[in-house]
Amino acid sequence: MGARVRWGLAAVVWTAVAAYGSLVPLRYTPLPWDEALRDFERIRWLSIGLGGRQDWVANGLVFLPIGLLGTAALSWNRPPIAAWVAFPLVTAFGTAVAVGLEFLQIFFPPRTVSLNDIVSESLGVFAGCFLWATAGSRAARWWGRVRAARGQAFAEELLAAYALILLAFSVLPCDVVLSHDELDQKIRMGRVAWAFAPGTPIRRAVFGKLALAALHAPVGYFLGRLAARHGLIRVLACGVFYAAFGELIQLVIYSRTATALDACAAFLGLGAGAVWARWTVPEMYKELPSAGSLGWRVVLGAYCVAVSFLYLWPFRWETDPAAIAGNWEGFFSRVPFAGHYVGTEFAALTNILARLIAFTGFGVVAEFACSAARDLRARGLRVQGVLLAAVVWGFALEVSQIWLVGRVADLTDVVLGVVGAALGMTAVRWFGDRMG
Repeated sequence: MGARVRWGLAAVVWTAVAAYGSLVPLRYTPLPWDEALRDFERIRWLSIGLGGRQDWVANGLVFLPIGLLGTAALSWNRPPIAAWVAFPLVTAFGTAVAVGLEFLQIFFPPRTVSLNDIVSESLGVFAGCFLWATAGSRAARWWGRVRAARGQAFAEELLAAYALILLAFSVLPCDVVLSHDELDQKIRMGRVAWAFAPGTPIRRAVFGKLALAALHAPVGYFLGRLAARHGLIRVLACGVFYAAFGELIQLVIYSRTATALDACAAFLGLGAGAVWARWTVPEMYKELPSAGSLGWRVVLGAYCVAVSFLYLWPFRWETDPAAIAGNWEGFFSRVPFAGHYVGTEFAALTNILARLIAFTGFGVVAEFACSAARDLRARGLRVQGVLLAAVVWGFALEVSQIWLVGRVADLTDVVLGVVGAALGMTAVRWFGDRMG
């Protein structure tokens, strides 16, 4: 399969994902065709205000990959002018998809039909086309270098990209404050604080700080390796600036909460990664303890216990039989990702990523715990065992939430957990092969 075909398939798959997300929770309501057309002719621009701006931007970000992938499919391995020729074609296609989906939402209440979504989604496609036309060839050359690199060069290329992606994520969902009054309103709502935003559940606050530190640890490892060549003081200053900038920039993102404690958690993660880098060598993958050792099994068990505790804490048990029965019914009848429909689109994306990251960590540790298997068949069986364990663990977490107040138990999260575990195992093998 050629690269151009893979880009095209990726564009088609992402378009299908965007379409599904636009119609969740899939509550189809029949409507006469003439009436639907009249409703669509009366489509209008809604006043979204500050609270709805993040959803407006999120819609555009969801459609951005359509433009990016579509332009890549039509211009891959062709002269640079090909991307600019594909630009209007892909933009027109993406806009048509946006208009068509907005019309279909008339048949799927409680989805909101508005010009806002069409404009934001069309702008997202436009931005994706522009990104590939201006930077796609350079990104492709960089990826070629990454695939060809081995050892320390490979790790540094990959970790530098990770640091940029993590910094870019800190500005999502890009609902920038546009005036002093909006910034003042953000401060009054408690989204600028020393430790936690007012009303934040302790479970979510603690989990967020630990996750933030863990996400910054790979960047710390990258900086720790650089310290050997560029000096500890200079690299330490870069780490402090990186952690502070990542938090300061959130001051102008309306829906994000900027706290000093977040900056401290990020810096602690950077420090832990740097210490890890000083204690290891580029060939660390080959020098890790035996995968079947008791130590890795203990680490795996402790990781599962810690994540389970954070997911279920503060253990507010539901005592109403009717509520428990309703939770059971929703657990088996809820359509995929419908449990993430409640709330903002950015919150849904964050929750999905949190589940993927938690189980990716499980897959990483489990791969280390299984890598001693020399026989390929035995190794394959162990991979199946890890994925089965991810299913059992994910199912147990979701079923437990049926008896917890205010939680939504969703089979979709079990599937996300299995995908995350598979990604973690695959990443370790891929990283290890190139490091060796």
